[in-house]
Amino acid sequence: MIDPMEYMKQPWPPPVPHYHGDTVQMLFLTGGIIILASLPFFKNLLQAGTSFLPIFVVLLVLGGAIVNPFQRLTVAVNLIIAAIAVILFEYAAVIGFGEDEFILSVIRQSLAIIFLFALYYSGRTLRAMFLHQIGKKNGQIYDDDNKSDEL
Repeated sequence: MIDPMEYMKQPWPPPVPHYHGDTVQMLFLTGGIIILASLPFFKNLLQAGTSFLPIFVVLLVLGGAIVNPFQRLTVAVNLIIAAIAVILFEYAAVIGFGEDEFILSVIRQSLAIIFLFALYYSGRTLRAMFLHQIGKKNGQIYDDDNKSDEL
């Protein structure tokens, strides 16, 4: 696995094979922006109430900020956050469809899809961590010179 200090020196995005945390970060930020931008117009975005959503956005941003390819716990936390978000927004989309405004249903469904992708990429990263594949390409060890050594 690549050394954490070498990881910080890599150009953006860091080329760590089987690590999708950067994608999850962008999906979480996109979802958080959509939630905050639509909240003043649709206070019933979720049935959980308007006070829950800003707290949830803070959790999304913190989850995206702490993820890194060296700690399984941060990836597992993101997986849980994404799973909860998919369930909440898809449930709201299904229950509210036909009763609420069409644009509200589209926003809810879009958020559910965004968080579904975040769940998928978090799951892939966590799987690769459990299989010790982070930083490896096809059975090879990754190093910072884009060369690889056989295992």
